[in-house]
Amino acid sequence: MKFIKVVNSIANRLPFSEGVTLTFIRAVPSELRRSVILSCSNSVIMISGVGYTCGPPWTYPSPRVKRLVFGLIDNDSAMNELKVSNWLSKNNILASKVIDVCKLESNELELLDIYSDPYFLDGTSVVPSAFVSTITIPYFVKDTPCLKENWRAAFLNHFNCASLDNAFEYFGIRLANNIRAYQLLGAVNDCLTSDCITIAGELFEFDRFLMPEADFLVSGISISRMLRQKREFYLYLSVMLDAAEMAGVTTSISTIVNFASTNICNNSKQLCGFELELQKFLAN
Repeated sequence: MKFIKVVNSIANRLPFSEGVTLTFIRAVPSELRRSVILSCSNSVIMISGVGYTCGPPWTYPSPRVKRLVFGLIDNDSAMNELKVSNWLSKNNILASKVIDVCKLESNELELLDIYSDPYFLDGTSVVPSAFVSTITIPYFVKDTPCLKENWRAAFLNHFNCASLDNAFEYFGIRLANNIRAYQLLGAVNDCLTSDCITIAGELFEFDRFLMPEADFLVSGISISRMLRQKREFYLYLSVMLDAAEMAGVTTSISTIVNFASTNICNNSKQLCGFELELQKFLAN
């Protein structure tokens, strides 16, 4: 698989790689199909932007308008991942942590059968880059490449629960309050999907995560931003249904809504879009 050679090449030139053994685990089941999971001592890291990781073919045209090759990332997007990651970390939002961004070298692109400078469809040149992240646990909510028994064992172990029903409840409460936390700060996550959230409730991949608007501290959450935040309540329900399927638990929308109602974000009197849509749902 070509992308593994790219991963190995990038891993060998990371600042912390000297004397450290990085072990390939598997590809990340994200929508963009561009990341892999590695183990490093007691840590779990991901390298993203290494080419198409589900195939063949390994270099595959992307359905996204501006992407030349599925699985590659331009440097501006990679730096945005770093910027969002730093903001999330600063505000204690549960998410993966980007620790490095590195440009792909010509020999690494050749491993993906790319022998000329990549460019967008409009002719703009691309500087392909990869970003390296750390996560708590290497399992995602919708994680089809892994065995369900491994997923469920990790789910139980992470929440220190004897039953999957209890772990499912704790996960639902944690995810809902993680969403509240960044929404109350004026942000919204348009990429809240089951393959971009770990079973620890961590966010991963921020290409559609919108940080607070410039005038948020003065004007609060804008009407357009509030509408996007409200939509995220329904994305949350979808993620929870996927989690229930993976965990093998029986649930209902009303049960999930009860989990979401457990609000531990008491640092603001302002209501975010998620909370407003939740209250509207409960009222109906």
